[in-house]
Amino acid sequence: MKNGANFKQQAARLILDKPDRGFLRYLLKSKTVIDCRSKIQTIDSTYSFKIESMPEPRTLPADILPLLDVQRIFEELQEYKSEKRYFNISIVKDKLLDILREDGWYGLLIPQNHLEINSIAKLEAATDYAVMALKSYMDKFLSMKKSA
Repeated sequence: MKNGANFKQQAARLILDKPDRGFLRYLLKSKTVIDCRSKIQTIDSTYSFKIESMPEPRTLPADILPLLDVQRIFEELQEYKSEKRYFNISIVKDKLLDILREDGWYGLLIPQNHLEINSIAKLEAATDYAVMALKSYMDKFLSMKKSA
């Protein structure tokens, strides 16, 4: 990038896509871990409060990805892109689930039973988790491209 140029506005257009090898290595070194426990406490507060130890972060199971509200994910990422002024990133809705299918780059601190989709509330929460993970992915994607 030339000195004095604004990367966010003047760099080439970047398409948010599955990570290539180099980017995946970068992601694995700085894995995104999202603590979903506060959101769960809000959902569970009407039932009972129970602390559960969660030794390892989990990912969204592949079988629930097609159930997610991809349109909402896309719209929230577009809004985030505008807020962060990421002018040179293009988001393609059809690529979002492929990014989430990629192993190892993110983890959710969440009890396993909250990833078993048996209610609309859990499906909406899973969509929220996908949005949070993809926002982090977008930040790291731009950071990696900017430093290249």
